Amino acid sequence: MNITRIHGGHVFRLKAAPKPQVLQLSRPTHVAASPRGFVLRPRLLVKTGDTVACGQALFCDKAS
Repeated sequence: MNITRIHGGHVFRLKAAPKPQVLQLSRPTHVAASPRGFVLRPRLLVKTGDTVACGQALFCDKAS
């Protein structure tokens, strides 16, 4: 996933409003989180292939 940052206070005029639509998707079997992009020095708390529970910490800041 790429992060796009727009600087300079640009105003984008859109022709239409977003649709108020919610999609029901199935639960994912695999997810990934990339520590790159965070403003911290991550310490990983899980290893590759570990099974994690919902809400379990994946990484923390090395400074804390």
